[in-house]
Amino acid sequence: MTSRCAAASSISASRTLAQVLSALALEVPDTDVLLRIVDRVPAAVAIVRGPELRYTLVNQAYASIPPEPVPMLGRTIADVFPGIPAEQLAAIERVWRTGEPLSLRQHRSIYARGDRETFWDVEFIPLQATGRTVDGVLIIAQEVTRQVRAERSGEELRTSEARLAIALEAADVGAWSMLGGSRRFIVSQRAAALQGLEADTPLGLDEALAVVHPDDRAMMADRIDRAIAEKGTLEVEYRLNPAAVPQGGDPEGERWFAARGRWMPDGTLGGTPEGGQMFGIVRDVTARRRADAERERLIARMSADNARFEALVDSMPAGVMVAEAPGGRIIYGNRRVEEILRHGVLPSLDVGSYGEWVGWHPDGRLVGPREWPLARALEGEVVAGDEFLYRRGDGSTAWIRVSGAPIVDAAGAIIGSVVALYDIDREKRAEAALRGSEERVRKVVDSKDMLLKEVNHRVKNSLQLVASLLNLQGRQIDDARSRQAFQDAVSRVNAIAQVHEQLYKNDDVRRVEFGSYLQTLCTLYGGGGNVAIRTEPVEVPTDSAIPLGLLAVELLTNALKHAGPGMAGRPVEISFGRTDGDALRLTVRDHGPGIAPHFLDPRNRRRSDSLGMRLIESLAAQLDAALSVDNLDPGARWTLVLPAAA
Repeated sequence: MTSRCAAASSISASRTLAQVLSALALEVPDTDVLLRIVDRVPAAVAIVRGPELRYTLVNQAYASIPPEPVPMLGRTIADVFPGIPAEQLAAIERVWRTGEPLSLRQHRSIYARGDRETFWDVEFIPLQATGRTVDGVLIIAQEVTRQVRAERSGEELRTSEARLAIALEAADVGAWSMLGGSRRFIVSQRAAALQGLEADTPLGLDEALAVVHPDDRAMMADRIDRAIAEKGTLEVEYRLNPAAVPQGGDPEGERWFAARGRWMPDGTLGGTPEGGQMFGIVRDVTARRRADAERERLIARMSADNARFEALVDSMPAGVMVAEAPGGRIIYGNRRVEEILRHGVLPSLDVGSYGEWVGWHPDGRLVGPREWPLARALEGEVVAGDEFLYRRGDGSTAWIRVSGAPIVDAAGAIIGSVVALYDIDREKRAEAALRGSEERVRKVVDSKDMLLKEVNHRVKNSLQLVASLLNLQGRQIDDARSRQAFQDAVSRVNAIAQVHEQLYKNDDVRRVEFGSYLQTLCTLYGGGGNVAIRTEPVEVPTDSAIPLGLLAVELLTNALKHAGPGMAGRPVEISFGRTDGDALRLTVRDHGPGIAPHFLDPRNRRRSDSLGMRLIESLAAQLDAALSVDNLDPGARWTLVLPAAA
């Protein structure tokens, strides 16, 4: 406001000066006399005459405008100021030609002072010699650089203040200040609204503390006194007085606020406490406080759940280990791992460190770090049960069987892997010891079959226990998507368990009658929907039964999940049997909306974020089978064809 008033006053003074000098230029024909007069004027003054606008009079102030001395008298404006814009020169010529004055306000000069611009108020006044004939042009220039900079600084300050106000408002933060000596507070509109105070009105310390919870007032006053005495910072959180809840506020529960402030000394008053102020902000942190309390409650609950989970896993007959994605750091191993391997769970930090677990494939090759099922499961592979000769902690070697699977979150992303390992050393040692004679071989075979049945029985029981634990854990999860992910994992584990159940019930542990196995899976996972099953009694190798069963469960649950349960007359249709060419064919057809078009391309299914899609493609590849899907009207049909050798 002050700079605007100064500018208006300067313009008025310039006009008055212009009127006086134009009258002098007409009344004093003697150029020397006129020059002595205008040299005393606090402005740059010059007169140009003729259509070429040549200088006939220049006072000392005008002559000092160029940074270097330049001869002016008798020369044109264009000669003296070669950098003058053409449009400005044309405007001056128009003054001489038409007799109409021209005013330039805060005009930026073509010359700078150092690296800073200069600004001028310039008047071009026509001098009429006789009648209406223009004899010359009077030029009066006054430098207003300081005024322009002051106006710009003021505008920048107002802009900064406006931006600060907007930022504070957007962040839902209030501002406050306090005089050090009087302890008088002034709060902004937002700070007042948050705490039920009067805005922009000086408040005493007692008035300001009245909005603080009675139990927090003494602490608040002590913090304020300490911050002023130390001329430092104030950081404090306090509760709002329940009686001071502002209109529209939440009356339920405690409301918490955080105040932050910094001491700003006043250089005019010395270093005493009265010589400065404290400026700060205040914001409502009730939501954060409540979130912190809820987080602590959840942590306590999770700790109790984890303790129960670990107790259950420790009671399993299988060793269980868990690694986190993506690096593969091993984060858990139960007691049974140490009993089987005769050393504690090695704290491998990543997959590359799995080399410290020393083992060999059945063909004698050393197991690489990325070949362990725990690492392969991190890549999405389901390991049904690989056997390894392992070097135990006491230096001896023993055979183990390891099954693994990825752990996924609600969105289908892999967040870890889990393996179950079993001690099969007795079985393997017995197999090696009974190779001497035909009779011993027969006994070994019988013993092996019994042991395999027992192992399969135990594997089935262990997998069912794992499924029960996963099911128990899933029931404690509130999020529907996460709970569904656990249910999917339970289905996959149970599908493997059913194969092992078939194995220990069959006389031939090398093959599984897949027709009845598929009937069992459909009964277990039909979800109570209408499922039409048509199968033939076909035996398939055990190595093919597990991935084929997993694939059938994935297709069935996918149909029930996305197409809805079958209805009378429109059931989910599943068929399995041999083709004319003696190959095996599995088809699953639903009557839902069909599959998304981009999933018709197997490349998109393999790159899908859906673990189910990736598993279907992975299992089909493991079986060396041809997999296709078609959209019908209505529904979708999946077809899997296995080679005749199966």
